Order: sequence, then structure tokens, then C-alpha cells
Amino acid sequence: MILGIDVGGSSIKFGVFNQLDLIYKNSILTPKTGWQEVIQEINNIIYNISKKYDIVDVGIGFPSVVSKDYFVHIAPNINNFKNVDLKSEICNEFPSLIIKIDNDANAAALAELKYGNGVGLNNFIYVTLGSGIGGSIIINKNIFYGDTHGAGEIGYSNFKYDELENKVSNRTGIFEEYLGRVQFTKYFNNKYDYKVDSPKDIFLMAENNNQDALSAFEHYGKLLGFGLASLMNILDIHNVIIGGGITKAEKYFIESTNNSILNKKLNHIKPNIQIAKFIDETGIYGAMALV
Repeated sequence: MILGIDVGGSSIKFGVFNQLDLIYKNSILTPKTGWQEVIQEINNIIYNISKKYDIVDVGIGFPSVVSKDYFVHIAPNINNFKNVDLKSEICNEFPSLIIKIDNDANAAALAELKYGNGVGLNNFIYVTLGSGIGGSIIINKNIFYGDTHGAGEIGYSNFKYDELENKVSNRTGIFEEYLGRVQFTKYFNNKYDYKVDSPKDIFLMAENNNQDALSAFEHYGKLLGFGLASLMNILDIHNVIIGGGITKAEKYFIESTNNSILNKKLNHIKPNIQIAKFIDETGIYGAMALV
């Protein structure tokens, strides 16, 4: 059996697979204290689940650039997670298990490539909309990793270099500072004078035909489309698969996304935008796909 673990900024989700069947799933909150506590929780999950199920392989999707040797320099959406050797801290603790670790968006893209809406596509861009904005680039049915396993960090695309000053200089004006969960919520509250806690709250308002919520999602889609058009123009990849929790509101932003793409794309680009097959369990299916 396979254990898939999806490490996120808010929660750590995990599931047990028998072949491709998800037979058990659960989640815990991601510790906010430091990297040691996060690692301890991951190891506890592996240890406890392995006692209950005949686990042979473990896949872990992580919200950061993960080197070929499983080293993480920084996971920006997890508190105090810097310079951690995942191979030493996790893999070496369970020598009898085959453990594979990759960026969470790469893992999710693999799930779409193998079992989802990427089946039959040679090339596509995968974008995940959640706590952060993650991405993966599939070329010739393989993940394109770049020189140091860091390709696909779409959230760090420079979007508006002189706006939204950030105390971390390389985050000023990047894609994620406009479309991430916290950032979009902050935009909505400031723009329309609300005090909601998450995009889910904005989605529920849109479901009740709140015009401010509808306008906010239209704005979200517009910015998303501009970013996607840039990627499509640079890579000459026409297929895009969008995943992550915010896609549950796609009916409120997908039209403006498509309009922005049509406005900014080069003439030879023929956009094919799809919502991912895996939304709720994206991360754990992706982690499973790694192994």
C-alpha cells in the first residue's frame, strides 16, 4: 500500500491507497512553532499509519522547492521552515520504506498527468491556487525541473514590481502577493470594507449574489489570466490545468481569466484551460503519484 502525505501551510493531509483506491484519509493542522515540530508530525503520521496498514511506499508533497537530494532552503508558507534536510530528517528514519519527496505542485501535476485531465497531453502548465500559488511545467509527459529542481515556481513571477511593498524584498509585486489565499482575502477586505477570514467566505457571499464578492472574483480571474498568458507566451504551451482549493469558485472567475488570456496571448497560442480532476484530495493523490 501507498501512503500519500500533502504538507501545506495550514494543514497536513494524508491518505492510504490500495493501488489507485483511496481507502483512508485524514488531516492535522500544520504546527506553527518551527520546522522540528512539522517534521515530527510527518514522522508520526508515517509511523502510526504504518502500524495500521501494510505501507511499502510513501510519497510526500512539500510546499517549496525540493532539491534532488530532498533539501529545502525555505518553505515560505510554513513558519520557520528553513534549511532542512528532508532526507536525513524523514527518509533515514524509515529505512525499510521507499520514500519520495517533491514539490507539492509537481506532485499534483503528476496526478493529473497519470490519472486526471492531463492524460493524453504531452505538454501542460499546472497551476495550484491555494495558500500560495504553485506551479509545475510538464514537457513531453515529464516534469521540467530546471537546473536545480526549482522550475515551475509560478507564484514568484514578477507581476507588478513597484506595488505591494513586502518586508521580504523578493516578494514585492510577485504573482502570489495578489492571488494567494491570505493576500486575496486582504484585498477583498480592504477594497470593500469587510472582515472575512478566507476566500471560502468570499465564495459563500458570491453564492448569495453579493456584488462585491462577484467583483472581487472577476478581478482575481483577470490577474490570473494575465499571469497565465505570460507563461503560455514564454513556453509556447497551450494547455493549462488549474487546481487548488480556490478553483471551487471557478464559475466566478474563469470567464475573466479566459478574457485576460485572449487579450494578452500571442496569436499562435490556442488556449485550452481546464479545471483539475483532483481538487479536494489533490495533494494526497499527487503524493501517491510520486511513487
